[in-house]
Amino acid sequence: MRHLLLLAISLILCQCSSIDPAKKASVKRIVVASNVGREVTRHSIGFTAFGNKEATAIRSPELDRSINKVLREELSGKFQEVIFSPEAPPHVPSNPFAKHPDYKTWGQALAAKHKADAVFLITGRYYYPYGAPSYMTAEGLGIWHQGKVGQVQCYQLIHFLDAQTGKSLAHFSRYFNGRTLPNLEFKANFSDYSSTEQARIIQACTDEFRTELAAYLKGIGY
Repeated sequence: MRHLLLLAISLILCQCSSIDPAKKASVKRIVVASNVGREVTRHSIGFTAFGNKEATAIRSPELDRSINKVLREELSGKFQEVIFSPEAPPHVPSNPFAKHPDYKTWGQALAAKHKADAVFLITGRYYYPYGAPSYMTAEGLGIWHQGKVGQVQCYQLIHFLDAQTGKSLAHFSRYFNGRTLPNLEFKANFSDYSSTEQARIIQACTDEFRTELAAYLKGIGY
């Protein structure tokens, strides 16, 4: 009974489908495209909508480099050849009613250009976390605040697409992710933080992205 309960909980916390073994064996060369890590939006959450502070962005070359490093490390050894595309995928629109980009067609074109067997596509998305009325950027990472406690979250969609059809080869979603940053006072600009605090924020974002990416790869069979 206990095992059934744990299985039920795991199904609630994630949704997944593993890649077909025959298809997995045929995927030798992949191309990676991502728009995650270029910007993080930070919010201060008040008791009411009027108590919230205006959103401010964290833009750091170090964050971008760290995310790219994680991608290279986590994908290393899983495929015969990994190509990192200079083209970033189109952004998810901020308006939830707007039409989303055609990633299927975009992925097919990218695969053809790089002669790849599959496309590993990571796109940021706008999201409203349950714990606070925050608005996250399309770059896939965000930090919201409640008092002097920050919470790093990943807001991204990861797609593993077939080069020929553009269809998903496998799917995995992890819910209730996040990383707490205690004693992180909200400041108006990223530059207002000390170099130590900046490094701490960037490290937390990088660690959470690594956790998310590793969970996805394991969930789909890598």
